Amino acid sequence: MMFSQQLNAMSVSVFMSMALGSPFYNWWLKLMGAKISSDALILTPLVGDHDMLTVGKGASIDKEALLSSTRLLPASKPQDAEFCVCNSPVVIGAGSTVSHASAVVAAETGNFSVLAPLSAVGPSARLPAQTLAVGLPPQAFTWSKDENLIRPSARPIPRDLRPPIILPAYVSRAIGRMKVHAAANDGLCAPLVTGACGFLGRHLVAALLTSGECSKIFCLVRAADPQSAQRRVEEALSKIGIAASEIIEAVPGDLSQRNFGRSFVEVQRMAGRVTHVFHSAARVNLTEPFDMMRKDNVDATAHLLEFCSMVRSKPFHHISTMGVLTPDMLDRHGSVRENAPLGDIRCMPLYGTGDQANGYPQSKWLAEMMVFEAARQGLPAFVHRPGLIGGNSLTGASAEDVFFHFLSDVLKLRCLPDMEGNKFKLTPVDWVAKAIVGIALKEGYASGSVFHPAVPGNSISIADLTEVFQLLGYRNLQIMDFVQWREMIIADPIRFKSWSFCAALTVEAMSCRCCGCQPGDDIGNFKAIACLEQQIRWCVAQGLLPAPESGTLRMPDEV
Repeated sequence: MMFSQQLNAMSVSVFMSMALGSPFYNWWLKLMGAKISSDALILTPLVGDHDMLTVGKGASIDKEALLSSTRLLPASKPQDAEFCVCNSPVVIGAGSTVSHASAVVAAETGNFSVLAPLSAVGPSARLPAQTLAVGLPPQAFTWSKDENLIRPSARPIPRDLRPPIILPAYVSRAIGRMKVHAAANDGLCAPLVTGACGFLGRHLVAALLTSGECSKIFCLVRAADPQSAQRRVEEALSKIGIAASEIIEAVPGDLSQRNFGRSFVEVQRMAGRVTHVFHSAARVNLTEPFDMMRKDNVDATAHLLEFCSMVRSKPFHHISTMGVLTPDMLDRHGSVRENAPLGDIRCMPLYGTGDQANGYPQSKWLAEMMVFEAARQGLPAFVHRPGLIGGNSLTGASAEDVFFHFLSDVLKLRCLPDMEGNKFKLTPVDWVAKAIVGIALKEGYASGSVFHPAVPGNSISIADLTEVFQLLGYRNLQIMDFVQWREMIIADPIRFKSWSFCAALTVEAMSCRCCGCQPGDDIGNFKAIACLEQQIRWCVAQGLLPAPESGTLRMPDEV
């Protein structure tokens, strides 16, 4: 087998040496389906032994090409194969476009290049300031020296995000004690929910109540005393039509502090009663740097991991975000599977403005890495990555989040940004909560498993959004160049609130493949446009969005 691989590599090498850079070589690549310029030198998905790969200036490469200079060298370790493949730099000329499921390994990219649909960038790639790296689907942006979609950060990657990622010592010690002294499970279900006053958190509590399996539900919230905490939780649940229940017990605490700012005895007592932990609380802001996110999103996760190891083992269900996905996690179909290892932080899609770029996804990425390390050390821990969360599937009730502010600003301006592709992927909040709770209460999943609680067919394009607005009676909507639209939003942050969302709009959310976390039989009837329409209707009824010109919403047609 090894001899045949070497023979194949040698044959390919001879062919490449003879044809590389010649018209026949380009003709052969075009025959394979790739579009390249006459001066481009491209190594296709076949293995070769060239030390350097050069893609000419202004080249256009697509059709699943793998851009990588590879060499077959003797393995350095006896346990490895007899030969190993080494990657050397790929030089891509200025103004080039790399797209359509291409992979770039160890690349050096020229200015004004666009790494676009489904492209995967290796961790050692160097991207200049005016290079745009996005996911799928295709983007159509006009580049100039005066108008840039990206204002790169001058900050290096924080030291905490550089490998190796290790757990705080106090968490590892707690897990070690847990494995020695863990108490047997008594069959009860008494989960602890953080962020219960938030939009997803209150629906998690509702899903737990509906399950009928919980003898007690603890809700950890910021409050001065238990009475204030209980009042906050009940007010939050009343917003979604959930009445107060005697099994809900609110607990005041601060996640940013060890033991939640409470006495050790109190935390130990609660740790003996809690059976599961759902960590939904997070600081969400797309413009704040990592340093401002660390305490609420990273330290809080570590404190909860320690809590899950106290007294007895408690499964930890971490609510993350699809914003942590990186292009190097894509499979050959352009999707990220749930079992794909978390990618390199240096591959995170570029977005943001200046030094406020990537703080939120970086903090959630580091929190995930800590959860995976805790799972490796023996704590039952799981990660759930919701995408863009839509309104309630029954009522349309939604949160005043970044997507809501985007809808509001569109109606204020009566302009939609001109963007290609399916920019928004909505899943109703109650479906997300039901999927997470269903996974948590079902045994048999391996510790460290990841779940993507998103339904298929949940994509919404700008064209779909325009159609829904027109259906509801909104008139005189115009399409505006995205850069101009974004600059109008950023220029007036008092009037327009979606300036933080604009950062993420330059990058397309990657498609995800789910494995068994679907919310039920209704999935076949899900229609993202209908979900969006219902959400807008609810916002108008609540006075959160302006009514259409007619003053009343038209009755929805069959969608």
